[in-house]
Amino acid sequence: ACLRNAAAFGADAVLLDAASCDPLYRKAIRVSAGAALITPFARLPAGADWLAVAEALALEPLALSPSGRETLDAAAPPA
Repeated sequence: ACLRNAAAFGADAVLLDAASCDPLYRKAIRVSAGAALITPFARLPAGADWLAVAEALALEPLALSPSGRETLDAAAPPA
């Protein structure tokens, strides 16, 4: 679902942590409606500094969480 949302919102890329499932797993591709095949992603090693990586790549960090309080539609669209 994260890759499908990233594609829908025009994200440049998705950074995955070491505990994330394989986005190229057959069922993950099906659930992402194929977005896993067109959305750039990178898997970061455990303990990686996510914000430093995003800053080095000039990416605006956004996070998805089922317990989050702010919705993505409240975020400013990318320039």
